[in-house]
Amino acid sequence: MPTNKSENGPQISIGSLQERDIDLVVAQELACSPAFRRWFVAAVFGRRIPIRRWISTRVSVDQPTGESDIEARFESRGRILALFMENKIHASFQPDQAKRYAGRAKQARRRGVAQARTVLLCPSHYLGRRSRHPGFDVTVAYEQMLAWFCRGARSDARAAFVSHLLQSAIDRSRLGYQPEEDAPTTRFWREYWEASIRIAPELQMAEPSGRPSGSTFVYFQPDGMPKSIRLVHKLRHGFADLQFEGMATRISQVRDRFGRRLEAGMMITPAGRSCAVRLKIPPLDTTAPFARQLG
Repeated sequence: MPTNKSENGPQISIGSLQERDIDLVVAQELACSPAFRRWFVAAVFGRRIPIRRWISTRVSVDQPTGESDIEARFESRGRILALFMENKIHASFQPDQAKRYAGRAKQARRRGVAQARTVLLCPSHYLGRRSRHPGFDVTVAYEQMLAWFCRGARSDARAAFVSHLLQSAIDRSRLGYQPEEDAPTTRFWREYWEASIRIAPELQMAEPSGRPSGSTFVYFQPDGMPKSIRLVHKLRHGFADLQFEGMATRISQVRDRFGRRLEAGMMITPAGRSCAVRLKIPPLDTTAPFARQLG
């Protein structure tokens, strides 16, 4: 059981833990730690596999069939192998999510990858009584990774930090999703809403309540707009998207219909399972006051 500090090191404190925090730590260890790579690949394939060259580690990979939390590729015995990873702490599975991951693995094999595995990363408690691998090739539990870090480098400060992060995620999974209100983010959303009501009341933005950190997508659904179409301001990314739900695989139809009507700076692009007419705009920081960021 990891503690919140190394034996003689500084205390470790983690506040509002998000799934993406785990994404980045796992990706970091895969990219930087040969020992963790060897262990992780063996956990996925059920046997030791020699890694001649680690080719890539990618986070939040957006594809027409949706987003992969982590994708990795490496070379072994002259062959390319690929991992497609979904990470869960408490969020529910999206419709056909495992099936769409399997589709990405199949597509990779068509393009020359010798083996492609889909991997679910999650605390053991997340699955409960459900299947061990609900549609994924294999599950790597947080507890397995935690045991490796505790066993492999007890005195290493980096391992202590990763261990504490994993333990925090395991504890959060047991408690269920309990979003923690973040004061700066809540203040930003309130000021944004007030500006929306003043400048564009026709967008009918709902009045926000307390918001956790990481709340960066603002959805609008004005009267008359079909439910299959959503207007989204993606604050951190700097995107204003008009999203057509479920149209990622039919993007050519959207281009045929709207391509000639785009104004300067607009593009048509996949957005997860959706297709979006996108306008690039300045990103906004939800941790800073909204009024200071008005152009």
